[in-house]
Amino acid sequence: MFVCDTDPVDYVRAAWARDNQLRLSLEDADAAADLWWYGSSDAKVHGLVRDLGALLEALPEGAQKIDPDYRAEGHSPVNIWGSLVDHDDPREHLTLFVSLYSDIWMPYVKGLAHPNYTENAYFDNTELATSHTPRFNTFLSDIAAALRDSRAQLVLDNEDGVINSEYLPWVHDGGIRLDGPEPALVPPHLHEWKYSDDDGDLGGNRGNPHRS
Repeated sequence: MFVCDTDPVDYVRAAWARDNQLRLSLEDADAAADLWWYGSSDAKVHGLVRDLGALLEALPEGAQKIDPDYRAEGHSPVNIWGSLVDHDDPREHLTLFVSLYSDIWMPYVKGLAHPNYTENAYFDNTELATSHTPRFNTFLSDIAAALRDSRAQLVLDNEDGVINSEYLPWVHDGGIRLDGPEPALVPPHLHEWKYSDDDGDLGGNRGNPHRS
């Protein structure tokens, strides 16, 4: 699922040898995720993605008009960070976080910048999600197995309400549920993303970041 320019094991060993401490993070490892998205003429495109914002900027037609508040520029598809492990200051408890800043993994998305956004309906994203989300769930399963070997556990952390409530029906401790409930959907004929020449920047209007 993930590709790093630096081998993760070598990265960990080098950081530990150099600093006698290690931040549980892949931020410096330049990790990429294997994703699917919609390109020109609504064709499915497959490739390695390091920066979701850069991908969004490269999409054709109206994607370039999305308000900056809706862009994910600078964020990798999956973010991993956690506690500082210090040789000279050992901790009894360590925490590792895995977070997503995009709904491209979800079977249904709100499409907040799409011109046909509606508050009470979702865009059907199952075609993309079923292509790459199972690998994300397997990745979490591998993490959970490793944690169990260390007498730790993987849990869904929504204590502070950090998870968008509109996606809660499709998330659980094991990742993203692709067989969850089907919500009210935006009709397929409203998926097409087109703007008039007078639309200009969309300000706070809406968008599906995965469909051109």
